[in-house]
Amino acid sequence: MHTRRTPAGLTGPILLAFLACLAAPDSIAAKDDAPVSFIFAFPEEQTITYDLGLSEETNWSGMSITTNQNYRIEATLREVNADGAFVIEIACPELKSYRMIDDDMQDWAPPLQLEGKSIIATVGADGELVDIKPGGNIPGMRSPGQLRPYARAVFVPLPAEPKTVGDSWEVVIRRDGNGDDVPADAEETPVYTGTSVYTFKKVQKKNGIDVAFIEIESTVAIDRETEQGRMTGENKGKTKVYLAIEGGWVVESKSESEFKGAMTGDDGAEHEIVLFTWTEMKLRK
Repeated sequence: MHTRRTPAGLTGPILLAFLACLAAPDSIAAKDDAPVSFIFAFPEEQTITYDLGLSEETNWSGMSITTNQNYRIEATLREVNADGAFVIEIACPELKSYRMIDDDMQDWAPPLQLEGKSIIATVGADGELVDIKPGGNIPGMRSPGQLRPYARAVFVPLPAEPKTVGDSWEVVIRRDGNGDDVPADAEETPVYTGTSVYTFKKVQKKNGIDVAFIEIESTVAIDRETEQGRMTGENKGKTKVYLAIEGGWVVESKSESEFKGAMTGDDGAEHEIVLFTWTEMKLRK
């Protein structure tokens, strides 16, 4: 059985057991099973501050490598543009990070150096990312697609139709190596292909906010080139997300995933690889 070391700082990203600790007064019954229309509208004239933790553990060739990143991020609405989309600045004023190789803890900085930098995300009323770009020079950035995981801490794609507690819906995943969507009629072959199934579990309160609790299960096939070689295999993930009923923005989320596959080097040698990732995002009190 795989046992994960708990990173310092945030409680280890994506601890599913957290749900068992929800206090009874923090839950409310779904309001007469009334359908909920999910429409993204980020709060105006306030900065929403989160703690965001990203942790990754790779096991291959008999070695375990764990990296951990803990950010403070601050999201602020810049404007609603002429198309009705929300332009949001996501600042990253603080970062703590480290790496472990087997049991050896080391100082480490992620290749994408976001500390003290910001991301500008434009989001439609459906929660879809219309545009993403850096707020200035970000060392280590090769493509704006690298910024997507950090922007997704604040919003997720929303269903087009109203949903009632118990409803499920499916989202098709087709993305290139930068995490950008690949249209079904495009000639380009996606690097990531699969599906995510969303289930609306209940309505409750989180941090005094009425939220929809949604569980997401994803299965994604991966076939991509990396600096170490060609990486192929399947990734399975689970996410628990709490969406503000009013505004459709993420109040809290936790996710974990497991990738199993192979890394094939230029010399043709193939190595089994197992990759675990955890993410946790919480409002800072």
